[in-house]
Amino acid sequence: MKDVAAQPSKQDDHKYDEYAVRNACDTLKKAEEIREDEKMMALVTKELGKEHKRTKKAIRSIGDLRQAAYEKSKEPAEDEESNDLSEET
Repeated sequence: MKDVAAQPSKQDDHKYDEYAVRNACDTLKKAEEIREDEKMMALVTKELGKEHKRTKKAIRSIGDLRQAAYEKSKEPAEDEESNDLSEET
């Protein structure tokens, strides 16, 4: 059986093996199918917006970490019984 890793070939760093090329083709075909489906594209756009918001809120510095900890400390404490499922099992 051939080793079909998605890595550039040994001959040239700019060439890719057959598996990588086929995988890229399948990905592009699927993307075109999604783009043509209006309902799916609307849902995808909405989800990408959510991902953008999460990425925007990502902690990238110590200042961000401090801000996140400060905001977390201001949230009301939840019931410990509802969070701790390990005691029930």
